[in-house]
Amino acid sequence: MNPLAFFLPGQRASSSTFFIGLVVLAVLDAARLYVLQAGMLPDTGPVAVILPIGSLIVMMLFVLFLFMNRRADAQRGPGLAFLPVGLSLLIRIIAGGIFVTVAGMGLMQDFASSQGQDWMTAAQDPAFQDQFEAWLEANPENAGGIDTTSAIISFVAFWVPAFLFGLWFGGMKPETE
Repeated sequence: MNPLAFFLPGQRASSSTFFIGLVVLAVLDAARLYVLQAGMLPDTGPVAVILPIGSLIVMMLFVLFLFMNRRADAQRGPGLAFLPVGLSLLIRIIAGGIFVTVAGMGLMQDFASSQGQDWMTAAQDPAFQDQFEAWLEANPENAGGIDTTSAIISFVAFWVPAFLFGLWFGGMKPETE
């Protein structure tokens, strides 16, 4: 087993190394999300912006390197390694966005009901939207853990396709001419 294949390009990753690497990277990604969601970091400033985005980019690079290294072990070019990472990242973004939108609409319905307004008509009023945003900013506990749940959903939405692609990549044999 070559653990360098988890993190560095240009290594060879056998099927077993590849699958162990996927598990290790998924655990590291879960730990990354836990640290980001547990409030262990400052809420403002450059660290609050750079660290989440930077750590996601580094994690995606590690996953890309692992897929590239698996293809190198199968004596194939690295080009197809971008497919599982890109597609999994796209699914992660879409799933997170859909969840946040649906959960936000539910919160907006609850807020409209508490104000004695019809949600469908109130949602079209810019003043209502400003009131809703002010209510959420003043009472972040009302969000009901949307950020944590969204992080879990996007985590699953990334790693399920990555592992499914992993089944394909793990079974790759060297091409014979």
